[in-house]
Amino acid sequence: MEVRTESDELHTLRRTIYEWTMLATDTSEAPEIEREAALLSTDPARWGRAPQDRLRRVPIRDNPFFLRDYAKCVQCRRCVDACGDGIQGVWALSLAGRSLQSCITTPLELSLPESPCVFCGNCVQICPTNALKPLAEAALHGGPA
Repeated sequence: MEVRTESDELHTLRRTIYEWTMLATDTSEAPEIEREAALLSTDPARWGRAPQDRLRRVPIRDNPFFLRDYAKCVQCRRCVDACGDGIQGVWALSLAGRSLQSCITTPLELSLPESPCVFCGNCVQICPTNALKPLAEAALHGGPA
């Protein structure tokens, strides 16, 4: 079997996925995504206006430890996996909805203190976009503290 990881078709597909992600998500605090997008010569504007519902999400501060800013979430599910089967085993975070309406949330959309969350911080550590960040760091960067 021959597996190709580089081709014109794959380059086009990767570029398109990055453009759609950047169009619908605030990637300003995700240097890895920004760097990869630059290497792929992305141009999200070629797709028109962004779906504003994702970008208008208001950061959630419902606990004393970290901020949840889902406008920055690319739905990689790393936080869900870390909270569930991957590390902690409490399943305080999950993916709800489908397609562009999908989002990371808590069971029954409870606040984190009402959920099974034990505030271990594994989800914060693994988040590649700073959608989840310690409140102290959020305050340093001018976010709600």
